[in-house]
Amino acid sequence: MLKYRAISFPLLLALLAAIIYWPAGGPYLYALIVPLVFAAVVYEVCEMVGRLGVKSYPRLAAMAGGVLFFVLMLFNVLILFEKSEAAKVMAAVLPATIAVAGIGGWLILLFSRDRKAAIEKVLTSIGVLILTGFPLVLVALVYFNRNLPVGPVPLNIGARQLLFLILVTKAMDTGGYIFGKLSGYLPGGNHKICPSVSPKKSWEGTIGGMAMSVGVSLIFWHIYAEAPFCRLPMQNLGTSLSWYVAAGILLAIGSLAGDLTESALKRACDVKDSGHIIPGMGGVFDVMDSFIYNGVIFWVLGALRW
Repeated sequence: MLKYRAISFPLLLALLAAIIYWPAGGPYLYALIVPLVFAAVVYEVCEMVGRLGVKSYPRLAAMAGGVLFFVLMLFNVLILFEKSEAAKVMAAVLPATIAVAGIGGWLILLFSRDRKAAIEKVLTSIGVLILTGFPLVLVALVYFNRNLPVGPVPLNIGARQLLFLILVTKAMDTGGYIFGKLSGYLPGGNHKICPSVSPKKSWEGTIGGMAMSVGVSLIFWHIYAEAPFCRLPMQNLGTSLSWYVAAGILLAIGSLAGDLTESALKRACDVKDSGHIIPGMGGVFDVMDSFIYNGVIFWVLGALRW
């Protein structure tokens, strides 16, 4: 597993770097990647709950979620980066897309032979869309927080905030994995934190992961605390040392909570991973579960920044 992670993780970082630091194509790449990620999460969750006998429409739900996220992401790209007439068109397309998705659910019920089963599947699919979409859309929208016209190439402040959110959040995962493994080699080490939900999670790994999250957050403090854009309104990064320490701790807790939440779902559904698309990491939801709560936490930290 460690070997596959060593391959997958750098590739994901390279993709993240392209999205953040490629001025011309990064926003459009982001508008393409995010819907694909969300569609994969919806599909995986539908498939998992299906093992409980809760039927849904995995492909249709994934397609609807992907289209909705694509329209939302493209709308934000055009508003923030282009400010063109196309943005006005997308402003009308977005609510129309939501309406079509809702009408599609009623049409399935209307033309279905087994209407009782159709109601269950439609409601389950909508429930999965809401449960996954509401938390993840807050994470996705961080990218569009602010675009500052500095020099010949605008500075995407939101992209740098997204980089902060992702790296601090995933530092908890990475640190927890590393320190949890190491503690297993110590006499009397590896004390389980919640064996009924996640048998591999340990206090040693949790403390190590939290320390790594705070450490990554402090690296951003060193780089960004004096940056002029951190003092602008309408952005979510603080300027004080205490804010970055608090952000590291809270995002680490949110990351752990998200991981445990998905673990509870997987145990209920009797599956080991949400999927197998990412070597060494499992499914897409296995990677994104850390952000279930951290979108909300990050926006609250931004509102209270000091």
